[in-house]
Amino acid sequence: MTGFGRTGKWFAFLHWNFLPDIVVASKGIAAGFVPLAAVFCQKKIMKTIEKGTGNFVHGFTFENNPLTTGTAGAVLKHVKKYNLVVRGREMGKYLFSRLLTLADLPIVGDIRGLGLMMAVEFVENKKTKKPFPRKMQIAEKIVQAALKKGLNLYFAIGFVDGADGADSGDAVMVAPPFIVTKKEIDEIVNIFKESILEVQNNCLKK
Repeated sequence: MTGFGRTGKWFAFLHWNFLPDIVVASKGIAAGFVPLAAVFCQKKIMKTIEKGTGNFVHGFTFENNPLTTGTAGAVLKHVKKYNLVVRGREMGKYLFSRLLTLADLPIVGDIRGLGLMMAVEFVENKKTKKPFPRKMQIAEKIVQAALKKGLNLYFAIGFVDGADGADSGDAVMVAPPFIVTKKEIDEIVNIFKESILEVQNNCLKK
């Protein structure tokens, strides 16, 4: 989810200037056109295997599928040709600045993210960051309200320990395509705000 330019760099770990031994990736590698995953590893790991049996037995029935790998090749060439990773980073800054305009809403507890992968967290209490009871399904309601207005968002839940002993936490991800324009980002944030206000007003009335 965080690979192939989504966060404004080819892989999210590059923001922290370190190189993992193994990277497992999927999703963005083929832009969702076809299902595909890949595993990348450093040479030292391959050399260790070579010193042993020499066999890298990791393949399955549909490995090296020409349709999926061909699609991924075309996608990655397109991303590089049009410099979409850099563009995503630049548009991400604009998206973040627009989302910050939601910070004063009573139920907005945090706004965070990198590149074109942002999230808005919703809380019952802004000062203490106390989450809503999970049974209220705040994130899901906001996503549904936005969908009725023509905006497709993605909810993230269950990342906070709730007072009732269950996993709590409500957030909504905003992750538009790399080709999104500033005008479209403005429209996204406007619809998002309308949806938040709709759910917020309904919840606070109760």
